[in-house]
Amino acid sequence: MQINVPMVKLGEVLTEHQEKPNLESVMTGEIPIIAKIGFNTGIIEFRDGFATKTNMILVKPGDLVVSGINAEKGAIALYDESNSKNCAATIHYSSYSIDKKKADPKFLWFFFRSEMFRNLLIYSLPNGIKTELKPFRLLKLGIPLPPLEEQGRIVAMLERLMGKIAGARKERAGVVEESRELRRDATIKILEQYPTEYWRALREVIDIEGGSTPSKSNPTYYGGNIPWIRPQNMKTIEIYKSSDYVSQSAIDDSSLKIIQPGAILVVIRGMILVHTVPSAILRVPATINQDMKALIPRKEILPEYLCTILWGLNQEILQLVEKSGHDTRRLPTPSLLSLKIPVPSIPEQRRIVAHLDRLQAKVDEVKRLQAESEREMEALVPAVLAKAFGGVM
Repeated sequence: MQINVPMVKLGEVLTEHQEKPNLESVMTGEIPIIAKIGFNTGIIEFRDGFATKTNMILVKPGDLVVSGINAEKGAIALYDESNSKNCAATIHYSSYSIDKKKADPKFLWFFFRSEMFRNLLIYSLPNGIKTELKPFRLLKLGIPLPPLEEQGRIVAMLERLMGKIAGARKERAGVVEESRELRRDATIKILEQYPTEYWRALREVIDIEGGSTPSKSNPTYYGGNIPWIRPQNMKTIEIYKSSDYVSQSAIDDSSLKIIQPGAILVVIRGMILVHTVPSAILRVPATINQDMKALIPRKEILPEYLCTILWGLNQEILQLVEKSGHDTRRLPTPSLLSLKIPVPSIPEQRRIVAHLDRLQAKVDEVKRLQAESEREMEALVPAVLAKAFGGVM
């Protein structure tokens, strides 16, 4: 059914707030500052106050908050009406109260996520979306604004879809966590079958290498073809590449060493150690920074087996992590080398790894199907938004 939707300027439903927050309250943290707004999520992240003379704006509960720099990416949020206090933002944001007699706040927020809104910005701003969206430009934009009852119907339809996507995402996160626990439980059950004489300290079956950071003052040390692995690169169980590369001169002129494939890389410093001690098998020659160690297996232990055991014993390894300066975390090398693991025969190690890999493959297939379902639902969002705001329901 085609609906004749009137075009209404945003200035008729939005009123810009230009009130300034109390600077002292901002500096003391009494009034939180918006750090960023998630793209297309409406999630606001805050940071503590700081001593600055920067002009700021006051944001009140129920306000619509718009990032002038990233509006076209969906960095727009509704500051929850249930909040008991105001917050603040830099002048790169703008804040508006909404005339609820004319516009449903959620309708506006959904509209700002649509391709139609992005096109409005492209065609109405002097330099398209490259221009920061200032309040006077936003308030001049005309948008389709059906009656409140129709707005509510559109919002209800979109919220049902978003609810299903959120449910799928939550379910997938649960499966990921369950898979970790399943693999851990399976690993522990396998390890428990080995008597004391099989258990050996890591230092008895591996050699260890550290890393370093070449001087940043010498640009010739960077941009080469040798991977330089840092903790943020430890996102997979096998490492083939890095986001950073160094040159041969960086190795020749510093303590940096090339680690050969087959080493197990372990993060030994950083805030990730609050909840996880990442480890991965290195598959290419590479270097590492000082926040990592390379465990080089001797002939009696397979890299795949060692990495599997380290992940299986992750909770036990976390108990070895200590706090260091500035409340960061570190895993002392002596503590890591004292960790005991069972070391059965090489054929037995291969059997254990194969068994756990088969188990993981089944879990990965479930995760794949759930991720596919989530993607299919997310793919509906642009089409539903276009249909909702194109006036055809």
